[in-house]
Amino acid sequence: MLIEAAVTATEFNQALKHLLPCKIILSDDDEHRDDRYLELGAPLAVDFVAGEGVRVRCQAVIAWGFAGLDPTVNVDNLTVMLIPTVGDELGHQDMNLRLHIEAADFSKLPALIDGVVVAGINAALEKNPIQWNFMRTLEQVIELPNSIDPPSTLLMKCEWGKLAVVADGIAIAMALKLDFGRAPKEKKRR
Repeated sequence: MLIEAAVTATEFNQALKHLLPCKIILSDDDEHRDDRYLELGAPLAVDFVAGEGVRVRCQAVIAWGFAGLDPTVNVDNLTVMLIPTVGDELGHQDMNLRLHIEAADFSKLPALIDGVVVAGINAALEKNPIQWNFMRTLEQVIELPNSIDPPSTLLMKCEWGKLAVVADGIAIAMALKLDFGRAPKEKKRR
């Protein structure tokens, strides 16, 4: 069974307003550092770029601690691309939302340092996408009513999923497999 869904631009923008502002810790889990983070402000502009992702412009605060220093920089104009993908990792498909900074207006930093900071932040963001194991979420075993003998279950399993960013939203398709499981004949309903 093929299921298709669309997340419209209006729906996505509403969800984004609930997500932002937010702070993203940029250190690895094993580093336990809180002096490297990206704090995204409320969205100022949102554009859907077909085949690529969702471009969001916002203000931001960037902290990139090093050598015992904790420099924090306010960014008046940050452009970040939200890139939704379906990836096969560890034998199952996840829907991933990756963030990638396209541009940052560091008014107080020299241009040479801008690129170094953005590259470091993008490397950290690449390691920690937002992930949803939709196949596990959609795998269900549903008990049928007692009026059915022998006892049976409805089995639902997601076989694959795809998504695409289009000009006015995100299109999602998933293939579900439905089947029935039967209890052994000796098992009786109470």
